[in-house]
Amino acid sequence: MAKTSIIILTLLSINLSYAQKVGDTKTVIELLNRELPDTAIQVIKDIHEGQLLNFLNSSYEFRSLVDDQFFKSYKTSKLERRFKKSGLTENGLILEVILRAYKRSLLGQDQELEILKNKYAAIEERWDKQTANVASTDTLRGVYVPTDLKDCWRYLDQEWSEETKKLALERSEDDFSVGQHFGLGLWMRNSWGLWAGSRLARYFNENGIEHPDNMSSIIVRTYYQHLKGEEIDIEELFKNIIEDNN
Repeated sequence: MAKTSIIILTLLSINLSYAQKVGDTKTVIELLNRELPDTAIQVIKDIHEGQLLNFLNSSYEFRSLVDDQFFKSYKTSKLERRFKKSGLTENGLILEVILRAYKRSLLGQDQELEILKNKYAAIEERWDKQTANVASTDTLRGVYVPTDLKDCWRYLDQEWSEETKKLALERSEDDFSVGQHFGLGLWMRNSWGLWAGSRLARYFNENGIEHPDNMSSIIVRTYYQHLKGEEIDIEELFKNIIEDNN
């Protein structure tokens, strides 16, 4: 995980304002070959293709940086128009196509770019159908949607490395909770459909919590407490929040 983090951070450190000039993935691959250090290139060769998107989806800070540093400049580029023609508009899937094509080029393999585009366009179509059934689906755009607060903790326990948990606990509860509002919290609000009325959003609604910002704040703060091994009375928690807001 640490080596993969280095790759993503290195990718993100590249000035990606080139994107508006890019017309195809070949140009992206040439840029990566030019800008990435040998150590990062070696790790890309070694990592399994199937780990790329899962890593991005579970690495909330890195995903935010991807959105900020790559896709803002990617918008309106020739590359974006090429992907749209293939039915691909979802940022994470586009990035995985690029990274998979790059890995294959490093290994001297056929990139099979059209096959990759078609494969991920089909995945995006399936995700769109899930989004249409947001209130009942257990998966949104490839991400599991928890049923309740404890299920949120279980999900994060599985996805976070021990190193990440340790780093979180080095911060105070308030510092961690406030600091994650636009990191982990933003990822939750978007990926778990808290704005869209997902089953997790309905769980919070049934417990008197209406605003997605409050939902994500509760998850983040209680997950920190969970990591600390504190006892959390969920029923009492919701009761106190409602009383404080009245």
